[in-house]
Amino acid sequence: MMKIINAYPGMGHPITEAEARNFMANSDNHLLIRLGIIDEKGEPNVTPLAYYFDDTSNKIYITTQKTTKKVHDLYK
Repeated sequence: MMKIINAYPGMGHPITEAEARNFMANSDNHLLIRLGIIDEKGEPNVTPLAYYFDDTSNKIYITTQKTTKKVHDLYK
């Protein structure tokens, strides 16, 4: 499931799920995603990450070490 949010109110319209998929699947973008996670203290932790989007499985893949804070926080 994909949730589309408008992070910048007043700065345009939210995109549709199909538009988001097309944008992520375009290999010419070479952009980063920002992964936002709330940690054990209830504080946000936002990390920019390079990604690969597999439009067949509708999954986003990233690489990182298993010992990072983001991986620790994701398993909570």
